Amino acid sequence: MANDPATPSRRNADLTQRTLSAIVLGPAALVLAWIGGVTFLLGVSALGIVVMVEWFRMVDVPVRTAAFVVSVAGVVGANLATLVAGPETGLGVLLGAVIVAALTVNTAAGTRSPVRGARAWIAAGLLYVGLGTLAFVLLRAERYGLTAVVVVFLVAWSTDVFAYFVGRTVGGPKLWPLVSPKKTWSGTIGGLVAGAAAGAAALAWLGDPVTAAAIAVALLLAVVAVLGDLLESAAKRRFGIKDSSKLIPGHGGLMDRVDGLLAAGMVAVIIGLLWAEGGDIAGGLLAAMGSLG
Repeated sequence: MANDPATPSRRNADLTQRTLSAIVLGPAALVLAWIGGVTFLLGVSALGIVVMVEWFRMVDVPVRTAAFVVSVAGVVGANLATLVAGPETGLGVLLGAVIVAALTVNTAAGTRSPVRGARAWIAAGLLYVGLGTLAFVLLRAERYGLTAVVVVFLVAWSTDVFAYFVGRTVGGPKLWPLVSPKKTWSGTIGGLVAGAAAGAAALAWLGDPVTAAAIAVALLLAVVAVLGDLLESAAKRRFGIKDSSKLIPGHGGLMDRVDGLLAAGMVAVIIGLLWAEGGDIAGGLLAAMGSLG
């Protein structure tokens, strides 16, 4: 690659596409988070639907099936139920959809997937997308929801962006070549440092105190974001594809961009539950970060 004269131009074009896509997508997500309520729910649910389309195509199950309809209904229904009736109801809706979607895979004539274990893959995908989107709806619905969502957004985004740029600039040994041939140790470390710093910076920008606990929790979320990215890379490797789709110029599919974010959101909710007082999960996350005194 180093001797390929076209490589620098391709890298510059890729960088330009990534930058332009980030300029559009980042602010749009922050605006939706700021508005909150049903608008944020619809945005998160739309994201979940697109990722489900990409997941079904990855595992070679047609989207024109009952399993896909049930999966979409499960994602949207779980998010809506969480906002209206609480997380227990939302989780129940999601788990019911997982069971039905798995049972209806390969039931229609002409829709049988050649993939071994297609039912398990669809169930896993729906759990991954459903829990990930539900996590953000749940966080945003709380009293300190906007702060919590912005913190998780910035940690995951910074981890992803700086891992890419540091890895491209510094290079060096590969992190896990059998799963993700391009990821390097240098990029991963750079991404983790950036993610921890972004979490602290987000709290400072929002007027909350920055503590050692804040940096530690942000670092943990950054680690989870990296693991979520690797998990999706392993799934794509299993099915022999590079990108989940070509939806976002310079980035691939939407799933390629939110894999770490969805994972970080789920763990953020777990942390929030462990530190929550009075049932405020977003407040629990910020309490764990030491920002609520």
